[in-house]
Amino acid sequence: MIRRMLRLTLFAGTGYLLCFLLLFFSAELSDGIREGIRLCMDLVIPSTFLFLILAQMLLNTSVSFAMARPFFFLARLFKIPTHAVRIFLLSLIGGYPVGAKLLTAEVKRGNLSKKTAARMLCFCTNCSPSFLITGVGTILFHNAAIGFLLFGCETLSCCLIAFLSRFFSKESKPTNSSFQKANLPFSHVFVDSVTSSTVTMAGICAFVVFFSAVLPVLFLFLDQMSIPKPLCGCIGGLLEVSNGCSLLTDQLFRDPLAAAALFTSFGGVCVLFQIALLLKGTQISIKPLLFSRFFHCAISVGLLVVFKPFVITGDLAVFGLSLNEIPKTSASSPIAFFLLILLAVMLLFFTVKPATMKLSRKKRKSAS
Repeated sequence: MIRRMLRLTLFAGTGYLLCFLLLFFSAELSDGIREGIRLCMDLVIPSTFLFLILAQMLLNTSVSFAMARPFFFLARLFKIPTHAVRIFLLSLIGGYPVGAKLLTAEVKRGNLSKKTAARMLCFCTNCSPSFLITGVGTILFHNAAIGFLLFGCETLSCCLIAFLSRFFSKESKPTNSSFQKANLPFSHVFVDSVTSSTVTMAGICAFVVFFSAVLPVLFLFLDQMSIPKPLCGCIGGLLEVSNGCSLLTDQLFRDPLAAAALFTSFGGVCVLFQIALLLKGTQISIKPLLFSRFFHCAISVGLLVVFKPFVITGDLAVFGLSLNEIPKTSASSPIAFFLLILLAVMLLFFTVKPATMKLSRKKRKSAS
């Protein structure tokens, strides 16, 4: 009885404390929310949303098999099913959390076992090349080669983890004895891809905004505790990768390139929450992913140190342009308008005929 009362008192006190913090730090939280929305609009959505849709569409069509055919040798090298090679390739292209989303879809179809999906999650969770090359390389470092270097190091790290993990894997058969292809018309594939990707994108942005709101308050507490600013920046980057990369412009780190490799390879606690949300109800274990993140970060940073002298020569001129100075593009575009019209026409031509038309045809045949 006493233990129950203490637990209720603790929960009630925590609730009142959170309400007090929300009221007392309302200005900092509001600024953090605005910063999170800006990050979503300037970096996260432009570099992730279209790749989510594309990866989902490719997975549900035969195009992904054609793309993965030259890389089928990876199935034997990584000890994964042949059809799973396309998931590995699409996760490299799409970035967070495309790999988790595609693995979840394959497990639900019965094409992959839960153990195989949990192991593949360790090397199918990485930062997208568009975010690394455009967001980090071009915008922050003014050098696209840096983005390519980061992407190459993290890709090699994923391949190395995939190869080493094969020696610790146990054979597990999927629920379906034969591979089940999703034979759906293009209209269904397109609509389902856009709908599911929109839901996923909303979840990603929600986590980004939440951590963006919490970080300013956390930094205030850490500053009161006399925690060094580089350590505070490192904590922020490990919590949420977009905010961590934006902190690179504050010149807090002795080696900002190594810090960028650390943040983007780890992905942040925010990404881990997003993946846990996607895995909900599938019984895919997230523990192997948590364990492998430390090796992925160490290998990525180590490869960066090795290959950096061959790619970057001279002094590294960075931080000339901050995220606040990203050039804004016009909202209206003739090309975008043309693409919208084209997609509408494709929907009209590829839409499945409704069941009423089939019934009317059957009536005509019976009448004749």
